[in-house]
Amino acid sequence: MKQNLQIRAVIHLSSTAVYTVVGYPDNYGKHLKIMAVGIAKTQGFFGGQIVNHHDLLNAIKISTNQAMDMAGVEFTHVGLSFATPNMQTDNAHSRINLVGDVPNAVGKPVRLDDIAGMLEKLKNDLLLNRASPIQIITQFATLDIGRPTERATKNPVGLYAHHLHLNYHLIAMPRTYYQQMDGVFAQSNLAIYPPVFAGVAGAEYALTHAEKERGICFVDIGAGVTNVCVYSNNMLIFSRCFGMAGSAVDKDIANWLNISMAEAESIKKEEGFAYSSAVPKDRFITLQRNNKQGEIVLNRYELASIIEDRYFALFSRIFDTLDQEGMTEFFKDGIVLAGGGSKMNDLNRMVQKRFNVAVRQISVNNCVSVCVNDLNDDNIRMINKHLADNTLYNAIGVLLYQQSKQYEQDEQFLYPQTQSNQGFFGRLGEAYEQATNFLKKWM
Repeated sequence: MKQNLQIRAVIHLSSTAVYTVVGYPDNYGKHLKIMAVGIAKTQGFFGGQIVNHHDLLNAIKISTNQAMDMAGVEFTHVGLSFATPNMQTDNAHSRINLVGDVPNAVGKPVRLDDIAGMLEKLKNDLLLNRASPIQIITQFATLDIGRPTERATKNPVGLYAHHLHLNYHLIAMPRTYYQQMDGVFAQSNLAIYPPVFAGVAGAEYALTHAEKERGICFVDIGAGVTNVCVYSNNMLIFSRCFGMAGSAVDKDIANWLNISMAEAESIKKEEGFAYSSAVPKDRFITLQRNNKQGEIVLNRYELASIIEDRYFALFSRIFDTLDQEGMTEFFKDGIVLAGGGSKMNDLNRMVQKRFNVAVRQISVNNCVSVCVNDLNDDNIRMINKHLADNTLYNAIGVLLYQQSKQYEQDEQFLYPQTQSNQGFFGRLGEAYEQATNFLKKWM
């Protein structure tokens, strides 16, 4: 087996499949090489819930074994991309007094341990409230609020101050849910580190630095859930997982025509449009039933209306939530759509027309390519196909996120004593051990 401390393995759990990707950054850390992929279909994890433990466990084993065989690498730690409506997300801040109660004290330099202590207290508070922290994404720090020396910075370490406010975006979930997830992977002899909200992972793949700086909303429509992230000034300022997605459209069509969900999904993909205004009202089509027993005659405009109504309801819910959270002014660059549910014909036009917002579809990330070393031609073609159609954007997004400055800073703040040059199986293993030992105190 190969030994490369920079090789990383990640898994993305979707409502339809388990995706495993193995890759490594190039020597300059600017490009990602994909060396193996494993994909196993499953209905064991739908809508962000484990609905069939055995089926999900089997899919994880199949997917990871495919990837390990292809890469020639064994791994025991995996990054995990997933989403559930059970996630709790919020922007918050913590404050510490650096000088204590000493009158007229001179400011002290901010240490990494000061920030680690703030975040450790946050994790303790969450666990006491029966929640598990998934991601603590730092935004900025403010020193000496209310004083003449007040100033904001992305990294306050080494700066002198009397008081420190640390602003962060928190993603957490019920502790019992995360215990269940952790248990499934433990049965596959895998430890989870780091866990990443799939919306953050997908956004890391799909969005440019300039879009995150100006302001952008990322909307990932899967089969069972829809993930939304908003970035501004290169900071994550909003994230949410909604329990409405592409399968809701299939259900509406199935109820309308009294057919199976599989038939409804096929009709949606082959004949459906999300913008009914562009579809003639007098156009009828005849389709053969999947079981060859009879035909379906339907009006294409009515089909489009049903599809549009469901997508309109989804985006209305998203925009209503963003408006309530005061987020609509921040995504100046509009919306980037991703996921299988976003591939609906004319969906971009419907969103643009009905919500007056610029929309683009996810595009191929040119910082990712296949590692051709030791792969046969079939595997190279297979990986290139997945890269070309963005099948793996969530899993690859975790790998890209682990190369980001944001992740590096957050790791430094969370684990100040961890050496950064130990590589994936050392540094991440140590960080995982710290995190799991901490969690075990409360389990």
